Amino acid sequence: MIPVRDADYCRDNILIHVEPNKPIEIVAGGAYRQESVLNGLEASGGKNDDIVLIHDGVRPFLTHALIRSCIAALESADGVTVAVPATDTLVSSDDEHIVECVVERSSIWHVQTPQAFRYGEILDAHRKAAEQGLRFTDDASLMTRFGRKVRVVPGFLRNIKITRPEDMSLARAIARTFDIDAG
Repeated sequence: MIPVRDADYCRDNILIHVEPNKPIEIVAGGAYRQESVLNGLEASGGKNDDIVLIHDGVRPFLTHALIRSCIAALESADGVTVAVPATDTLVSSDDEHIVECVVERSSIWHVQTPQAFRYGEILDAHRKAAEQGLRFTDDASLMTRFGRKVRVVPGFLRNIKITRPEDMSLARAIARTFDIDAG
């Protein structure tokens, strides 16, 4: 899914370099990530038991091994999220940025994508959330809200999310280190 304003650019400058083994359809995104995912799910026409992986395009260092791990873990859960364990000290603060408490980090994970689900279950959860006006930052938290069991599989630090301009410098360094064409 992409913003409507970027559809022509994507078609004319990106997809021409892709040789897919399945058809690719450009689907307009929504105002929020959650709406975009729902649009994509509905456009896909999947079957209830199909496996769906949802991945943020701003995480360019996805690997086949990570995809295989997600699919394998889905055998024993309703959903799967990739994550890395927290290593920094974590604190919670008040509105004035005064530390209120130190958060125990041993069970804290930094969530990444991809996230894997069965098509019918994730579509149902997205539709329920839309009907109830609920908004989530990722699909795993949406599934847990509706009582579904989501398993964590270990990700890796180079699976970065490029959201700020300085992230591009890190992405280029990762690409050079792993001999990936970063443009």
